[in-house]
Amino acid sequence: MFYYKSQDLLYVLCGTQTNGDHYVYGFTTAGVQKCFIIIPAASKMARVDGFYIVGSDAFIVDSQGPMHASSLGGSVYKVDWTSPCACSSGDCTTATATWSPTVTQTWTLSATATDISDGGGNDQFFRNSGIVVLGEYFYAVNGVHPVGGGLTASYPKSLLKVKMADSSIAQKWSFTGTTVGRDVDMEGLTCGPDNCATYIYVGDEYNYIYKLKLSASDPAAAVEEEWDLNSVVGTNVRADKGIESLTYASSTGYFYAGIQDTAKVHVLKLAGSTTGPSSSSGSTPGATLSTTGGTTNTPTLSGASGLFSATCAVLCLLSYLAA
Repeated sequence: MFYYKSQDLLYVLCGTQTNGDHYVYGFTTAGVQKCFIIIPAASKMARVDGFYIVGSDAFIVDSQGPMHASSLGGSVYKVDWTSPCACSSGDCTTATATWSPTVTQTWTLSATATDISDGGGNDQFFRNSGIVVLGEYFYAVNGVHPVGGGLTASYPKSLLKVKMADSSIAQKWSFTGTTVGRDVDMEGLTCGPDNCATYIYVGDEYNYIYKLKLSASDPAAAVEEEWDLNSVVGTNVRADKGIESLTYASSTGYFYAGIQDTAKVHVLKLAGSTTGPSSSSGSTPGATLSTTGGTTNTPTLSGASGLFSATCAVLCLLSYLAA
């Protein structure tokens, strides 16, 4: 999910079937759908999982591209962005469009590369999920995949800063099940109010948001603040089926978090925080759930987070949680 300031729209990218058609939904920040874009299977993207727009370029994350010989094989594609629904100022001229993106550059990330070294020998693939593009770099994050029936055998998993010109790794933060005091499956990435001048925000499928200081090299020290969203998303969300994507809209000052298991976007205001991952309870008040009407409710626990899973089969049922 990505908030595109130039159009004042939230774009939700979703793949419902590996190597099948993929979809982009355009919503206002109030949750009104304005655009539905079909990316045909012929575009050969395996499992789209992240989206970002910079001017006339869009960046599409393919979490399973390197796994499928029939796909383009990349982890990130830079494509020509043509605004298929002709949108501006929160509205679109066309409600439905088909878009066959022209790929202008491809990056392929490998968990076994010496400058990444993810997966603990059990998962050779870098399953890229989120993306943030800043200047000559992009940030990518390696999501957890079940190995041997469990979710903990493929640590470490890393957040990367990648130099686009040569695919070199400029910085890496590697996480295990002990780095922040709990298991992690980091999937959503976004800048916040400072546009990543100092911090990047990471949405985790266990329904936490982490605020990471980009100048800190040690991953545990880099996570300066966290919010526990479990009381916000509800007890019906299964383990590791929570935050799938995350974005921040400067026009509202709210974070928008999508949940895989419920196919809902939560509109949240992050305020205050715990002191960091050393907090054992995670129950310090730190976020408010903002309704589209502008009133706020305080959840039992501090919280906020990301969006949708790569499977996303229920994306067509997307609804906004306004209370």
